[in-house]
Amino acid sequence: MKQRILLCAALLLFGVLTVGGCATGRVRGNIYKKGPIDLKTAKFAVLPFNSASSGKTMTERVSTDGNAIADILTIEMLFKGYQVIERDKVKDIFKEVALSQAITITSDDPKKISEMGKYLGVDYIVYGSVIQYDFQLSSGGLFSGGGGWRTAVGITARVVEVKSANVVMICTASQSGPDLGEALGGISQAFTKALSEEKIYVWQ
Repeated sequence: MKQRILLCAALLLFGVLTVGGCATGRVRGNIYKKGPIDLKTAKFAVLPFNSASSGKTMTERVSTDGNAIADILTIEMLFKGYQVIERDKVKDIFKEVALSQAITITSDDPKKISEMGKYLGVDYIVYGSVIQYDFQLSSGGLFSGGGGWRTAVGITARVVEVKSANVVMICTASQSGPDLGEALGGISQAFTKALSEEKIYVWQ
């Protein structure tokens, strides 16, 4: 019950984090984290993110199965020195297990996700959804000389501990950038930074 209260409180909070690197602008979002993760020994697998959109929308440009965000997130985690399984291996094993164990990309059952992690031989599984993908006109305006169209992306992500099947981290994040790569890059940097935090962390 206490954990549910903490989760609700954390998800109600809203902040802004300025991230460095190639991404511009600010990532908006919030996060609930149950406790620290031993990043020196932990092994991760990033599953394809699914699309929360049921229709034929621009979300499909990201790829309905979320390969774009999964690939960039994997690269960012590897860049930070985390142990992450190669994406091609994840895809191959995922297809095999999905057929025999009824685990789908859209599965939101931590126990099923945990079973997937056992097949992959990892400690944690990262999965989630692309909940926003559209174009926004910046405050400068299209004809004012200082504005233009920006790509806006939003995701939800969860980290499941394989041995316990518990969700140990929940994250929502959104960012706009001059192109898709920068928007996704900023989100990936913020998510990876949050992995190293102790417990509940709200972007400021």
